Amino acid sequence: MRHLIAISLVCAVFGAAMAGTPAGSPAVEKAAARQAPEVLIKNTATGDAALARLKTLVGDWTGKTKEGQPVKVTYRAISNGTCVEETIHAADAMDMVSVYCPDRDGVMMTHYCAGNNQPRMRTRDSGDGGRMVFTFVDATNLADPKAGHMKNLVMVFEGKDRLIQEWTWSADGKDGTEIFRYQRAAS
Repeated sequence: MRHLIAISLVCAVFGAAMAGTPAGSPAVEKAAARQAPEVLIKNTATGDAALARLKTLVGDWTGKTKEGQPVKVTYRAISNGTCVEETIHAADAMDMVSVYCPDRDGVMMTHYCAGNNQPRMRTRDSGDGGRMVFTFVDATNLADPKAGHMKNLVMVFEGKDRLIQEWTWSADGKDGTEIFRYQRAAS
């Protein structure tokens, strides 16, 4: 909310200062020159390869938890193919969504958890070795570092039609792992 107020204030002040000033005038050009420069960070080959590996998952998958409960996952390319969305449908839990996006030399994942927090994890693995390991970076809506949240994700690619996910949940300083074994659903 503070950011929204600050942005509104800047827009109001800038707008008042520029009111009645035609585009291309020295005042507008001077104001444009004071703006922060645009920073462009290009993905590396590793980051591009990691996202390309995740895009091979696009489609529907079915599987089981380590307890034998059925679980489904759907992957789809979003944002003009620049990110991959994962939706996990577990029989005994609410759906959860994760979004994987390129981040320079890797991929950043935000997990929108049923636990009402959003941990972000990052990998620098390209997936070429058959694995991608995502490690915790930070989280939004996490009241306390000891509050329950997803901490790590390991994805193991077994060919093009089998996938294992090992999710690590951390709460009160103790970790537990849930394992999902998927196979690509028949089309």
